[in-house]
Amino acid sequence: MIPVSPGLNPSIAVLVGEKKVCCGAPASVKIFGLLTLNSVPTCSKTFYKTDRAQIKWNELATQALIVTQTEVNNSNMSYYGETSLYLLSIAGNFHCCATLDKEGPIHDVAWSPNSKEFGVVSTNIIDQRTLTKLTTIEAPNTSYCAWSPWARFLLTAVLFPRPRVDNGIKVCHCTGLLIHVQPIDELYQAGWRPTAVDQAPAFGQMIPPAP
Repeated sequence: MIPVSPGLNPSIAVLVGEKKVCCGAPASVKIFGLLTLNSVPTCSKTFYKTDRAQIKWNELATQALIVTQTEVNNSNMSYYGETSLYLLSIAGNFHCCATLDKEGPIHDVAWSPNSKEFGVVSTNIIDQRTLTKLTTIEAPNTSYCAWSPWARFLLTAVLFPRPRVDNGIKVCHCTGLLIHVQPIDELYQAGWRPTAVDQAPAFGQMIPPAP
């Protein structure tokens, strides 16, 4: 599936895989305007060590998170292969690799609805504007995360059947404070109740205090 950005002038991000056998060319992600597919991409970034990628747009459709993954970890340090996280600007004027403070696989990423921060499951909350880590949330075995519609809380879930034990949810404030824990046997799915953006309170320029 090719991820399409939100907004009135959507873009698409396309992954072209590595060509290891014929020429050793790296993988690349290219961003095109949906209405100008025959034109040159607005942004292009190459990646080594990439067998597949997960691409997620922010709500403003100005940037995309790219999680790259290999099937095999040559260092034999992870069963899940090697993963890396990149941030790309749709305009092509900015891209970088996000550095996390712990080694290990990246299971999921989620943009805050305000497009200013994103969460990473292993789990870190990172300020998109400065790429500085705001906090770390301890959530072992997490396989899913999602921001609340008003961008103040982060839901993490351990979903069945990966793993089959310790299923349940945690809700943390964006400062990292644990608000709620609820174990649920054989939990298959979790999520926030949908809320219209115009009904959510404004986030503001400063991080709101925890309740």
